Amino acid sequence: MASIFEKLWRLGPAAFVVKAIIVAILADGLLLAFILFRRTYRKRYFAKRDARVFELRQKWDALISGEIPYETWRKVPFDRRIVESMRWMRSKRRGPRNRRVY
Repeated sequence: MASIFEKLWRLGPAAFVVKAIIVAILADGLLLAFILFRRTYRKRYFAKRDARVFELRQKWDALISGEIPYETWRKVPFDRRIVESMRWMRSKRRGPRNRRVY
């Protein structure tokens, strides 16, 4: 019983083409796996972020006024980035004359 390697050896130069096709199929499979993994990871991340943004928007006035202590959200990097981006977007929406200083 001949092994697959012996059959490839008998193909001669065509063996390089067969090997290249196999490598291309494996590379495509790895790329597809990476894309699916990344999509799943990003889907979870953005779902978590959107839920947290919704919670923080509900408490926005309390955050700005100081009713919610600064330390509760400032020490959590995930929340800190959200609050800073929300604050940045709110200041960008106002014109330069109508900006409030918090």
